Amino acid sequence: EIPIVEDGDNIVVNPSGSNGTRYLMVEIFLTRGKKSDTGFRKAIMSHTKKLKKITMDKLASLDTQQCTDPSIRPRIVYQLKSAYQEVLGSGHPIEELILATWVMQ
Repeated sequence: EIPIVEDGDNIVVNPSGSNGTRYLMVEIFLTRGKKSDTGFRKAIMSHTKKLKKITMDKLASLDTQQCTDPSIRPRIVYQLKSAYQEVLGSGHPIEELILATWVMQ
């Protein structure tokens, strides 16, 4: 499991319409699709800023009601995984996107 941002660094966004009074904190990990892909971690680390921006843009577009609805998480995982795969390219397939932390305050 490889974090999309540096270890210990979480992604924090203000949901749409919250006027900065609420925040969503997430921690995301990826697993490689091919055991032989020894460059997977390096590919993630070299695209950390892009992956973080994609994540922040997607999550900031959600409103507070959507952020508190557990049924939205599988859709977000699917959308982020697809977007990340575009960035990493077909040479570094993602097996799984793990949404390890999802805290709404």
